[in-house]
Amino acid sequence: EYPWQTLCSLLLGIVADVILFYVMFTQGEKEKVKQQLDETEKLMELEKGYYETIELHREETAKIRHDFNNQLTAALHIAKNGEGEKSVELLEQLREEIEKNSGHRWCENAVINAVLSEKYRMCEKDGVKFTAEITAAPDMGIQPLHLCSVLANLLDNAIRAAVESGVEDAFVTVHVKQQERYLFVKVENTATEQGKKEKRPGHGYGVQIVTGIAKQYNGEYKGSFEKGVYTAMVVLEMTENKVDL
Repeated sequence: EYPWQTLCSLLLGIVADVILFYVMFTQGEKEKVKQQLDETEKLMELEKGYYETIELHREETAKIRHDFNNQLTAALHIAKNGEGEKSVELLEQLREEIEKNSGHRWCENAVINAVLSEKYRMCEKDGVKFTAEITAAPDMGIQPLHLCSVLANLLDNAIRAAVESGVEDAFVTVHVKQQERYLFVKVENTATEQGKKEKRPGHGYGVQIVTGIAKQYNGEYKGSFEKGVYTAMVVLEMTENKVDL
């Protein structure tokens, strides 16, 4: 009897359903973004802790080097006093300590050196061949935390992919090169197409952090996969007064 009223009721019902669906969808997207931000912040906090550990290791290494110098001076003094046997014993102890605490020295940059030494040990433990070609100055105008974060994330992803590939001669290779005002970081590793596509909890957040840092330095991040090798490339402009994450 009143078809227009029925039509209006139907239209109002459809509009209400659309609005409800939009609200639910928007809320779900907000929760998803919030979760991603929380995970990213947690990862960044872990990286800060990792960097602090590296700094502590550097301080401990400096103290050990100072102790070595003192012990060497003492050994020379003992030798000059004609106590050759005691001098040889002290020098032997010094040699053992040096062998125990020595690590690879990849370059003059302390942060790069510390990160690569740690990742080298990880590769050695997992049976992955690790090689590095580094050309970097001690100070490059890049925040140490940012440099640590870029290298650590790239190498962690590379080592994980190399191990998961199951290839017998799996490898990770890192190249760091300064050219004019730019720093180029390239990491290559054994990988599989399946492993490249796999999604795990937290997967991709490291790449997001690296991409964010690259943008702060007027640079970029690129990744590519070809013939069993994944290549990650980061370019950073070496400028001063950058703000930490």
